[in-house]
Amino acid sequence: MQRPLFFFFLLLFGFSGFAGLIYESIWAQYLKLLLGHSAYAQLLVLVIFMGGMALGAWVVAHYSHKMRNLLKIYAVVELCLGLFGAYFHSIYVNSMGFLQETLLINTESALSASIVLWLAGALMILPQSILLGSTFPLMTTACLRRFPEKSGRSIALLYFVNSLGGAIGVLIPGFFLVEKLGLPGTVLTAGVINVLIALSAWIASIKTEEPDTLPIQQSNQTSSLLFSPKVMLLCSLITGFSSFIYEIIWIRMLSMVLGSSTHAFELMLSAFIFGLAFGSFFINQFITKLKNPLRTLAYIQIVMGCMALLTLPAYNFTFTYMASFLQSIPKTEWGYFILNSLNYSLCLIFMLPTTLCAGMTFPLITEILLQKNYGEKSIGQVYTFNTLGAIVGAILAQQWIMPNFGLKAGVGLGALVDIGLGLGMLWLCFKTFRQLSFVTASALSLISSVAVLGFVHLNPLKMASGVFRQGHLLTEDKNQVVFHKDGKTATIAVVKWANSLGISTNGKTDASIAFQGPPGNDESTQIMLPVISWSLFPEARKIAVIGLGSGMSTHTFLSIPSVEQVDTIEIEPAVVEGAKLFGERVKLTFEDKRSHLILEDARSYFTRSKSQYDLIMSEPSNPWVSGVSNLFTEEFYQLAKRSLTPKGVFAQWINLYDLSPTLIASVLKAVGQHFPFYTLYLTDNTDLLIIASKEDLNQIPSSKIFSIPALQTALERVYVKSNDDLLLHRLGDRKTLGAFFESFPINSNSDYFPVLDLNANKVRFLAQTANLIDLKYSPLPLSLLLDLDNSMNPQSITPNPSFSVSYRVERGMRIYKTLVQDPKTRSYDPNSHFALSEIINNHALCQGLIGEDAWLTSLKAIMEYSVPYLPRHQVNALWNKIKMNECIANTSPRIQAWLKLFEGLVYRDYSAISIASNSLLNLNEAFADKSLILGYSLLAHIKLGKPEKAWEYWTTYPLSTEPSLQLRLLAAMAYQKNQGANGDQQ
Repeated sequence: MQRPLFFFFLLLFGFSGFAGLIYESIWAQYLKLLLGHSAYAQLLVLVIFMGGMALGAWVVAHYSHKMRNLLKIYAVVELCLGLFGAYFHSIYVNSMGFLQETLLINTESALSASIVLWLAGALMILPQSILLGSTFPLMTTACLRRFPEKSGRSIALLYFVNSLGGAIGVLIPGFFLVEKLGLPGTVLTAGVINVLIALSAWIASIKTEEPDTLPIQQSNQTSSLLFSPKVMLLCSLITGFSSFIYEIIWIRMLSMVLGSSTHAFELMLSAFIFGLAFGSFFINQFITKLKNPLRTLAYIQIVMGCMALLTLPAYNFTFTYMASFLQSIPKTEWGYFILNSLNYSLCLIFMLPTTLCAGMTFPLITEILLQKNYGEKSIGQVYTFNTLGAIVGAILAQQWIMPNFGLKAGVGLGALVDIGLGLGMLWLCFKTFRQLSFVTASALSLISSVAVLGFVHLNPLKMASGVFRQGHLLTEDKNQVVFHKDGKTATIAVVKWANSLGISTNGKTDASIAFQGPPGNDESTQIMLPVISWSLFPEARKIAVIGLGSGMSTHTFLSIPSVEQVDTIEIEPAVVEGAKLFGERVKLTFEDKRSHLILEDARSYFTRSKSQYDLIMSEPSNPWVSGVSNLFTEEFYQLAKRSLTPKGVFAQWINLYDLSPTLIASVLKAVGQHFPFYTLYLTDNTDLLIIASKEDLNQIPSSKIFSIPALQTALERVYVKSNDDLLLHRLGDRKTLGAFFESFPINSNSDYFPVLDLNANKVRFLAQTANLIDLKYSPLPLSLLLDLDNSMNPQSITPNPSFSVSYRVERGMRIYKTLVQDPKTRSYDPNSHFALSEIINNHALCQGLIGEDAWLTSLKAIMEYSVPYLPRHQVNALWNKIKMNECIANTSPRIQAWLKLFEGLVYRDYSAISIASNSLLNLNEAFADKSLILGYSLLAHIKLGKPEKAWEYWTTYPLSTEPSLQLRLLAAMAYQKNQGANGDQQ
């Protein structure tokens, strides 16, 4: 064997595998945008891709003996793949535009629209898949024609480098290329690699000679049944069948350990392919030395089945390992790298014993056929049947085995198939049941199967724990799984704890309801989402809800008599079964005639549906979950806008916990691409409701909601009793917050540059939170800028333990009552005691019993809880009470400057605020409060209509640390208004 040339071919084929898995990964993402993430769509993508590969291998198998210089043909195939890669994004975008503008609008039914989409998806990737499937038999046969002396080793090494390239090709795009280049740039990169491979292969084909066919010709002798091509090809098909049952089910199992993020899926897939690669590498060491390769293949099949069975008891331990990982790893960038490395290691440990065996089977079966003189066509045939088996295994695992029998049964079936195949081949080898080897293998297989399948049980409570989030497992003494089902797209569980039920998807709790006692945060959000959305657009009659969850949001909409129809779009049928357990609290969702459940992916539904809605509400809120982030992109908002009536409203829930302000900004930028107006509400401390519209909405919620008995009862349960309670939750709108979100250095989230999907999982691990509630906590009266200038009555605010802004309002009222109405009552809360005591005690400052700094600190605290929340007349009365302290006239110039600043705030005298803040910025001792004083200065100049002056102060007094969200808001407003003023002047 000419080592340098052979190693050159190995290098080319390794890069070919790398590019091929980039295509598989990126094509799948493109087609899921077109077809959705439903089980049928996922299978369709798999069938198109792998079916095309099987067809490509079959063509080569049947016609390779007529082909001359296969390396040249391989070069042409790689060139065609490269050209497809270079133009794939343009083909996809133009096809999507054509579909939406012509074909889909003329389809008369949902079925015909779906068929159009399926055919479009097939046409987009089927030709490339056929080409991709032809590469393995072309390159392998070309190498064997040149180096026939060690065919088995050559096949094993080629399979190894191609699979190893594929394992790397899964990771590099997901973790690096897509973030830098987006989907278009990543698929283009694969195209460039293919073109370079094509050029290299073409040059090699010219400089090296290739025999017309393999020197080995098919024997005319009649072979025994043992070595017949039909038996060997059946073995290849069965091996592919069982392997993909394992892959589909293992990915589902491990998603409840690692999480359902895109990166977690990439780690699992790469680990699976990595095992196949090193299985072929291992068999390469001794494949030519085997005296009885069929017997070896039989033993490998038996071991593979037994190793697959052992993953079941091992699975229960993976949750404990993940919990220990998360509790010991620091929440840093380096810690995130360590976590992904440990996750990958866990996947390898879990999958490797089985996949090593699976990786040995392909080269071994091919070598058996070549040794028995069945010629070079056996290479393509084995590859074809292995791929066809994989397709059948994947379809059965997802569509039949998991939904009807569960994960354990799926692994068990695959294992029994492998063990049965191995024992059958052993019997063919020995032709008797009395051989010791056969008896031993049969006994061990039977014992292991009975032991594992009979006595090992997967723990549903561990699977529902969401261990990948906080590293904690649910305990049996406090929790009980009352429903568990392995659905087609996810595993759904309903868990009972105390007086609550929660429904989870792959371990992540999506919704919960407390049946006694105070409501949980989920319950509050599920009620507030539909109430706020409808109260801002009470004309809504036809409503779509994306995501069923517990069913409470749909139930709340149906509590409104004027609502005529609610379509709830849910991707997973098992969620419907689980949600019914919430009983009376969600009964309208399942019993009301106005309610329609649509089992489909939301993206594909809105792509092909002609329905027009007055209100569309999207409930899935965790964008780190694979597929969910597609509901937060520019392209999805365009679909939603197209499905709204002219005055229709789109509402979306997104969690603020586990996300950063920057990622929230990417979402709001995407919303702004298609909706000129949006308003933001906080449903609680950590959840955000985005309400987007084509036309400007009335910013005051309709009081009609409080005249509907069912809604009134539900709202009172979540501490909302008046419009003032609702207004307290309002954060702002595009006019007031648009510049703030635009100031973050991130692109808008899109299908093709999915910044949210790529970064949300890391941000979640780092435990970052988008504390937008800080904009309402600020000591700065930002309500003056956010059009919330004390338009509510604080005395009517209902204390809400899940929304701490209400506590701040209540605290402000207590301060007012203590200082103004009846100081003797001391009605203030203990946290305000020290500050109030210092302000009330007129003589303490005069006699030096407290220092000026301590007195000023107390004054700042009182102003923080009064100016932003109390009506102007109350703030004025409070300030007049403070000024009664005769000793403040004798304080230092610094204190006097602070007093003038606060007096300016009280009386809305922005000139006074400007002068006082400028004085304080020029006092060296004031720089401990530099951020706060700078904020007052920016606020004053913006309100004075001098944004250029505000921007000048921002650049003159730079901060040494990251500015707070409040300061960023003020700086962004100053910049926007300054740019607008400059534009007007030009």
